[in-house]
Amino acid sequence: MRTRFRRTPDATVPSYTYRFKRFYEGSWSYGNVPAYDVPNGTNAYIADSYPHRRSDAFPGLEHFEVDGYKLSQLSTSHYGHYSDREPKSSSDLFWVENDSNLKLPSCLEDLMRYRYRAETPWHSSFYSAAEPHSWSATLSARLARWGLGRGGLAESLGEAPELPKLWHFVHKGRGLVRNASSAYLAYAFGWRPIMDLIPDVMAEIQNYRRRIAPRALRKSGKRVLCFRLPIRPPWVEPEEQTLTHQWPKWPQMKVARQSQFRFTKCEAIGMYQCTVTRRPFTGYEIIDRLADLDGIPNFRTVWELMPMSFVVDYFAGIGDLISRMQGNLLYDIDVTQAALGVRIEGSGSFTKTYGGYPTVKSEGRFRYYWRGPMPTPFIGLSLPGQHAVPTGIALALQRLPRLPRRWTSAAKRAYYTALRSTVGRYATSLAGWPPIM
Repeated sequence: MRTRFRRTPDATVPSYTYRFKRFYEGSWSYGNVPAYDVPNGTNAYIADSYPHRRSDAFPGLEHFEVDGYKLSQLSTSHYGHYSDREPKSSSDLFWVENDSNLKLPSCLEDLMRYRYRAETPWHSSFYSAAEPHSWSATLSARLARWGLGRGGLAESLGEAPELPKLWHFVHKGRGLVRNASSAYLAYAFGWRPIMDLIPDVMAEIQNYRRRIAPRALRKSGKRVLCFRLPIRPPWVEPEEQTLTHQWPKWPQMKVARQSQFRFTKCEAIGMYQCTVTRRPFTGYEIIDRLADLDGIPNFRTVWELMPMSFVVDYFAGIGDLISRMQGNLLYDIDVTQAALGVRIEGSGSFTKTYGGYPTVKSEGRFRYYWRGPMPTPFIGLSLPGQHAVPTGIALALQRLPRLPRRWTSAAKRAYYTALRSTVGRYATSLAGWPPIM
């Protein structure tokens, strides 16, 4: 690997003398701080394969850059953060002046001090060994579904015999809890997919009338296909972190670091050099129109029609595994080379505060890109999405036994007793209507 570096020398903070005293004291005490160095400017390197070979479409490389890093002094006066005894009153607190300390530990400072390691790329310290294989599985499934839409028409048609049940999700004998969970499940997995499918079907009909080519119609020949997959950030920076707080009863002695640093882009990129040809007997417009709506039945559709399959897909991508095994439905994709890329970008600032007083600020930008061989695609693993928690609760409530009638009667009596109380009458008067059970 050929390596090139670009690094700005550290800035030297000259020695200085600060003074401090308690508020009740009349004379100042002094302290000396020797000179020290702090990071400044740019820390970057590029490591790539050299010489570049034409036979290698995706040579390995790693690009690391921290740019525009600088430290600025916001104030030289603040409360003291250390005391040999607990203050009894505010007059026991220390006040510090002429403090030119620019030390501010943060992730940007750690990135500025990072150096190239030939044995392991930078991002491997923040992602487990299994995550690249999971990314590869998801990207391979995207390649297998290249040209297909996301409407879910085939699955909706397969569930058409179950549509009459959507009108009977509320039963008088089930109770309030079960009826509420049944209503949520009927909406999330019954009515909502159908309602989301209607605009896509109408748009596809309009495109057919206007003679707009289907989106599934892709160019054949030698292609380089790229797919981008959002991934989790390497770490989550808290908005405020306490550095020292010797006496928690006194917030003036709290030293904290406030963060405005955010990752703006975290993605895995799948790159495939391949030869694309159309499969036999698929070059018809009606097939392309159905493909735009994901209306071509396949083995994945059979899996999605199985009960509780969506729960399994929350944690393990069985549907993606089936898509990879059956291959693309419209095109023969002969992959000659594949590579995985990781792109991470972030920017922001950090502020150091003494008792709420901002004293030091650091800011900078970070960019990182790595490209290497594509890992073996295993079953894609993922954490539950935003709809997994309410869905899990609704499914659990469906399995709970119904409460005894005496418990329900007791709950109603307690509810009406609360309504007749002073607080209850005040609440119902504000609401404007009395809730009825």
